[in-house]
Amino acid sequence: MTTTFPEQGDIIVLDFEPHSGHEMGGHITSQPRRPAVVVSNSQYNRLTGFVIVMPITHGTSQIQKGFEPILDPSSRTNGYIVTWQTPNYDYVARNGEIIGKVPDKLRNHLCALAVDIVAANK
Repeated sequence: MTTTFPEQGDIIVLDFEPHSGHEMGGHITSQPRRPAVVVSNSQYNRLTGFVIVMPITHGTSQIQKGFEPILDPSSRTNGYIVTWQTPNYDYVARNGEIIGKVPDKLRNHLCALAVDIVAANK
């Protein structure tokens, strides 16, 4: 069986459990899957089998700096993208599934924020 790995900007769902501390998790043991936006590039995803993502939360208290609203009717994804967490997950082991794609403008914005996280200190 051939795995189709996601591309940058894809909306995916992954098993986020187990998690620890302040990491995003599924928070419902019977349903550990959570949506996320892929910010790693396609070549990285294919070569490593990993994806770097920004999780999506549904908490209504999340309307603050560091969260981007998302509404994608085609994948029924809505909530807030957590732009300050960029976990790296094994796409296959965490039962990844591509469910949608964000617009290019949002993808570019999220990738710029991810670069800011790892940019060298000045």
